[in-house]
Amino acid sequence: MRRRISFHLFSLHFILLFISIHIEGWQPPLRQWWKQRQETSLVSKDTDTSSIPTRLPKAPKLDKLEYHPLIGILKHFQKDTAEALLELANYCRENDLPGVRLSAGIAGTFELITDPKLVEFVLSDKGQPNYKEGIFYKSALDRRGVGLLAGQGSLLSDGPDHTRKRRLILPGMDRSSLEGFLEIMETVSMEYSQSLTSNSTSTSTTQNVGELLSAIAMKIVGLALFSTNVVEKSIYNDIVVCLEHVVWYTRHPLAAPMWIPTRRNRKFRKALKRLDDLVYSLIENGQRQMQGSKEGGLGSKNDLLSMLLQARYDDGGGSKLDDKELRDEIMTLFLAGHETTAITLCWSLWYLGDPKHEHWQDIIVEEYDRIQNETGYTPGVVEDPEALKNTRSVLCEALRLRTPSYAFDREVQQKIIAPGNILWKRKALLMLSPLAMHLDPRYFDNPEEFDPSRFLEYKEGKDLWDGPYDRSVYLPFGAGRKRCIGYKFAQWESLVILGTLLKHVKVKRPEGATSVEWEPGVTLRPDRDLELVFEPREKRVDTGSISGKEESSIVD
Repeated sequence: MRRRISFHLFSLHFILLFISIHIEGWQPPLRQWWKQRQETSLVSKDTDTSSIPTRLPKAPKLDKLEYHPLIGILKHFQKDTAEALLELANYCRENDLPGVRLSAGIAGTFELITDPKLVEFVLSDKGQPNYKEGIFYKSALDRRGVGLLAGQGSLLSDGPDHTRKRRLILPGMDRSSLEGFLEIMETVSMEYSQSLTSNSTSTSTTQNVGELLSAIAMKIVGLALFSTNVVEKSIYNDIVVCLEHVVWYTRHPLAAPMWIPTRRNRKFRKALKRLDDLVYSLIENGQRQMQGSKEGGLGSKNDLLSMLLQARYDDGGGSKLDDKELRDEIMTLFLAGHETTAITLCWSLWYLGDPKHEHWQDIIVEEYDRIQNETGYTPGVVEDPEALKNTRSVLCEALRLRTPSYAFDREVQQKIIAPGNILWKRKALLMLSPLAMHLDPRYFDNPEEFDPSRFLEYKEGKDLWDGPYDRSVYLPFGAGRKRCIGYKFAQWESLVILGTLLKHVKVKRPEGATSVEWEPGVTLRPDRDLELVFEPREKRVDTGSISGKEESSIVD
């Protein structure tokens, strides 16, 4: 009997040691409890301190979700994270709860929040004490998974370090910088759109829309980042391998650490090395050109890499990014810049290919022709409330129904009492799901229906892409200080690609097409390769391209 007890104690010690090594910042529950007992609580400005603060209730086991004795609800998260989040959000709505606590077994607990006030509180600075530093950080799980690809760049940094790094990148994402990328977006979109008609020997052609849009978005991002075309099948395959591994590694807290040469780890490391070699070679090439320039610049190049190479930290010493920091930022911008746009456009075309919604294609083409005959795509046009409101509404609705960034988390850095007198302990892991908010009937009528008209209206003084909704219920790009830094690039890119593509072809679903489910990975991708039928539009003669240059006639 004594031997059995000793064996079980040794096994428990080994498991706890394994987790503590694997999950950065993790501590045994007893130690966490003792530290939390010694802490004082921050109190939000909107909190009623007259009553005793309470924690979110613990969620019961729901019939539709799978659980495991060792890892709890992570069992279903490994199967379908999006479905699990929606079921839990429905439970909160039906029971009028602002959120619930969930057990992940030996990996601890996390708290799903579904109340708009709590979402706004966590993501924005409103009402937060110590708002300059922030108290809601990226979690150790994020760093463990996404950190394999993104390193320690602005995506995963927090506090003063995040502010410091974000300030370096923001100038490359402002309106004046993005204006130079509009012509790249138009030229690449036109190239691929014309290829769909010029190479077609029949009245229609069937294409893998995912591969098509990934190629378009990847080429645009490559030219904008490096002034280089990086579209290669091998690179695309390496990206897929890396993203799939990141998701798997994040969802399996007891997976073998990366230094163990398992088959999965070896496959990931080989793919990552090829991507790293590509990025470092482009950085080296940019540095070489800078050194060879008499003026200390990069000549006529106006890409984001050039901007980052010349950027200096605002720390009094004028220090610049080292090669590792450059790599982390470039890798983040490259992967996020093409993946989310391609997925959004993929879902948009799928919905537009439905016979019930095909009329939206003609409306988008009318908008495209009108601006092309007037000023073309300019910053003033893409941000005008009326000029492209139908194109924008279609994209907003696709972002609502199939949000690429469907879930993310935050780790509480100090014990705090949140609005509603909710108590969050230090190191509490909070999960937020934009997808669950977007499909909530309390905020969107008929939330499962594709209806772009819901975004035709907008609030004065607010972001046009928010439509008539608050950012606490519609947040495809996040909110607050950590809102997607490239959101405006993605918005402009999506507008140009969708309008240009539909100008040349009409999109239809194949005969007998079945419904498409989602596959939650790093983004919310379709669960299979989507094939759509592209029919060339009628012969037309254009008066000019988006950038104002002469364009040859497009013939069927």
